This record gives sequence, structure tokens and C-alpha cells, in this order.
Amino acid sequence: MIIAIHMPKTGGTSFRKSLEQHFDGKLLFDYDDLPLHKTHEQRMSDVRAFQKRLLTDSDGSVIPEGTSCIYGHFLALKYKQLLNRRNVQFVTWLREPAERLASHYHHWVRNCGDASPDFVKKIVKENWSLAQFCMAPEMRNTQSLFLQGFSLSDFAFVGITAHYHSDFAYFSKKYLGKKQWRMPQLNVNRTKKATYFTDKDLLAEIRQFHDLDYTLYQEAVKMRTKRLS
Repeated sequence: MIIAIHMPKTGGTSFRKSLEQHFDGKLLFDYDDLPLHKTHEQRMSDVRAFQKRLLTDSDGSVIPEGTSCIYGHFLALKYKQLLNRRNVQFVTWLREPAERLASHYHHWVRNCGDASPDFVKKIVKENWSLAQFCMAPEMRNTQSLFLQGFSLSDFAFVGITAHYHSDFAYFSKKYLGKKQWRMPQLNVNRTKKATYFTDKDLLAEIRQFHDLDYTLYQEAVKMRTKRLS
């Protein structure tokens, strides 16, 4: 079974479509947690409650029998009880942190509506700038937050969004048995510039503020380089 963490704004919607096509009815979606819109205490309470349910899941009410892949916006910690089981592999994608933040900002601004979480509505109502968003405590080290309690070595695959085509080809061949796959591109910002950032001072502040995410990303890039060699 593959447990795939959909890191926000890392190409996950396109990846999701490919998993849907491959696993069909054996794919379980897990998108209800909304970890970015809860406090640390609420997130940990959710994790503990789920782990307790999973521990006593004798009838398949938590993970239905026949599930081959779980995918969604959830903390990896939620499924840590399944780590190191022979038939379970954790996978995810990471993105250069500043670029991921900017993509997240523009996505929320474009798609804010009545059903959006309060934090998203606040960003739009108060007309936050990109810089304000990037330096918000609620968004600090998002990728590290999703992977807390894990090391990257716990993951069978960590894709890099900047190399999406080649990394997806590797993943599909190794884990899905697909030598060739036409990769869909979904939920893409068609107006995106070559880079979201031209202010070097702001970028330096972002790198310092999101230090854990940059350390994580650099490690993932090194792992990819090692895999290619």
C-alpha cells in the first residue's frame, strides 16, 4: 500500500489524477483534516484520535479492505503506526519553499469563496500582500509540519516539483509498473511568472523564517541527486 501525502501546491492535483487512473476503486482519499487551519493542539488531538481508531480497526471501517493507496492533505504522523510494515510505502513531493508559499498564496486568493476556511477569507478580506503571507506564523515551515515525526529516509519516494516530469516518470515506472505515462497537468497557475520573487531581501527573510523547510528541501534535493547517480 502507498501512503501519499499531498503537500499543498507541489503538483499534487496532477499526481492525484494519475493515482486515480491507476488505482481506480482502490484509492482512499483523506482530505478532511485541514491541518493548516487548526492549532498544534487540535492537530495532535486529531492524530491521536485517528491512531486509536486505527489500532482497533478490525472491520476495515478506517482503512477498507483492498485499499492500495491513501492520498490527501494529512500529517504523515497520522499513519505512523504503519511505518516499516513490509507492504507499506510512504511517498510525497516537496517544492522550493518560497515558490511553494507564493503558489499557495495565489491559489487561495484566486479560489476564495463562501466555503473557504476563515484564515483564507482573512487573507483576502484584509488584502494581504505576498510578503505578509510568507511571513505569517500560520504558514511557517508548512512542509516540515506535514512531515513532522518522520525523516526523509522513512519515505520510499520524495519527488521534487521542479523536476516533476522526470521524477514522475521514475515513480510511475518503479511503483506503478508504468514505463510510459501521459502525465496530466492540473490546477496550474497559467499566469505564473518565471519566479514570484525579485526582492532579494525579502527572499533572504523568507529563507531565515522558513529555515526548517529549507533544510528539509535541501536534503530532498541531495537524495534525488544520489538516486540519479
